[in-house]
Amino acid sequence: MRQAGILAAAGKLALTEQVAQLATDHSNAKKLAEGLNAIPGFSVNTEFVQTNIVFAKLAESVDIDAIAKELAQQDITISPSNPVRFVTHKDISSQDIDLLLEKLSALV
Repeated sequence: MRQAGILAAAGKLALTEQVAQLATDHSNAKKLAEGLNAIPGFSVNTEFVQTNIVFAKLAESVDIDAIAKELAQQDITISPSNPVRFVTHKDISSQDIDLLLEKLSALV
């Protein structure tokens, strides 16, 4: 178990420095869910958004493959599926969410 210290260090860091980040991630997820609901063809049950994960169901009229290709050209990566799963984390800011929502609105 020579590697146990490495795993323990990661756990200690998560518990001491990342707990505060969770509140930001959850707040960003709520913002994303509400913004997605405002886009035609996207549907999110905001009551289910309790963590940093958001699932958006898409109407049949939404061509998620074309949207994913267009976003990729703008350096925004999503995995096309229905529902689409979005995850907020420490590298995703509130401004990033605003930008994604703006781009999605323009593409739908």
